[in-house]
Amino acid sequence: MSRRNDRYLVAQFLSTFTLIIAVALSPKTTSGGPNPPGAEILMTPVNPPAGVPPYPAGTQIVGQELRLPRGGVRVWLEFYVRNWDSDGDGTPRLLVYQMKLNGNGFHGPFAEPPGTIDLHPAWVQCAGENSAAHLYCHSQFGPGDYGCIDRWDWSGLCPYPYCCKQIFANIERPDWIAGDVIQMMAESMGSAAFNWVFFGIQHHGPPLIDGGLTYYVRTLVIDVPAGARGNYTLGFEDCIDGGPCLERHDSHTFLADDSQPHEFIYIATAIPAVINVQTGRCCYGLGQSTKACEDNVTVDECDALPAPRAFLLGEQCTGDLNSDCADILGACCDHEPLDDPCRDDLLLVDCNCAGCEWHPFKACDEIDCSRHSIPTVSQWGLVMISLLLLTGAKITFGAGGNNREASEMMSFRRRLR
Repeated sequence: MSRRNDRYLVAQFLSTFTLIIAVALSPKTTSGGPNPPGAEILMTPVNPPAGVPPYPAGTQIVGQELRLPRGGVRVWLEFYVRNWDSDGDGTPRLLVYQMKLNGNGFHGPFAEPPGTIDLHPAWVQCAGENSAAHLYCHSQFGPGDYGCIDRWDWSGLCPYPYCCKQIFANIERPDWIAGDVIQMMAESMGSAAFNWVFFGIQHHGPPLIDGGLTYYVRTLVIDVPAGARGNYTLGFEDCIDGGPCLERHDSHTFLADDSQPHEFIYIATAIPAVINVQTGRCCYGLGQSTKACEDNVTVDECDALPAPRAFLLGEQCTGDLNSDCADILGACCDHEPLDDPCRDDLLLVDCNCAGCEWHPFKACDEIDCSRHSIPTVSQWGLVMISLLLLTGAKITFGAGGNNREASEMMSFRRRLR
């Protein structure tokens, strides 16, 4: 219990220390008018690192949005910062940066549409604070300055005695923001369901000059549980999504320069990440008496319903099956070898030949419409046919030869008489 209390006090001290630094900052003022150009901070979904299972088929990353065909997926997100020297004159120089995520974005009731499933930290159990366990963690999350940690080093939230840390930096990357020693002021989460995620860093090397790049800061790994659906917008605390961050002494998300006292570096744009578990309506049992429409399902959930079926992304059932599911067009693939192989833009009722297969919302050049092959004879079959032909010929010609011999014998006997 003593160890737990000690670590709790250390965590409290780090949080207090961070706030003291924040209080020491003075906001940068402007002489009226619109806000000047300024820095950008971003949270961006990325593909899993090499050696880790990829996202499921059908996943897309479009800008800051990760589009998933279902839940039950582990997701990698990266923090970036850029353009803190908007006019390129060498100032301000970055010394302190702190980012705190708005925990609401991780909770199902704040998703669009609202749901009941929260996003969670990617808790992976490991075997202790040793090199083998650290390597195991790297095999799960990718390379970085982290490893296997005691659960009380992570606010006691880890459900196992030891867990792989899921906020880290891959300091070997050429775009990493800090190429020398840094001090982590605080880094923690407020609850198992991400009440908030927070890290603050004070740079201990020379202040950072903006080289015009988009600088990688850190990586966060989260789990999107099975059953999750809709849009989860993961934004920054004290910032407007897609807009500026507030410049207050108690702000939790800020950049600061190396002046004395430190001044805020204006953050003009805070760009959130969006986790979109895509849903729509599923028309299934098409062409049958059991035809129905299911609402707010993922494409994987639709694929589990009776065929033929069609998934309509982003749409909802109206309650009128004739309207929802009647006029769906698709490619009609005829697998019979002697017919036209494929026809586009057909209704299910018009794709009704014996070897036909209907593909809703697909064109012929998007599907594999292979024909059924004409039955052929194997090598053993050819051997058997040859033997049968030889046997038949032997019987036929053998019988013919015997008849001639019998006829010649009769003629010989007549001549003897």
